[in-house]
Amino acid sequence: QTEKKIIISKRDAILQINKSAFESILFLLLDNAVRYAHSRIHIKVCKNAIAIRNDFSEILKGSGLGLQIAQYLCRIHKLSVTYRAKGEFFIVFLKFK
Repeated sequence: QTEKKIIISKRDAILQINKSAFESILFLLLDNAVRYAHSRIHIKVCKNAIAIRNDFSEILKGSGLGLQIAQYLCRIHKLSVTYRAKGEFFIVFLKFK
């Protein structure tokens, strides 16, 4: 298994949300990034968002259930999560409203 490099950049972020729900959302998004990353994961924490970008060498198809659960939790807690594949990267944005 390839060792994965994780980079975290941060700025001050203030968020009022149920701690358990937020931990679940982050776990689901980070688990997805680690599971499908080839070697690099970059996490950027900003005032109104968290961006998670990982590289991949081939597209592996999962069930998509983790992202669906994260989207559901975000919707009921007034957050938004969007994602897309761009080039060799998969990018997820968790936006705070």
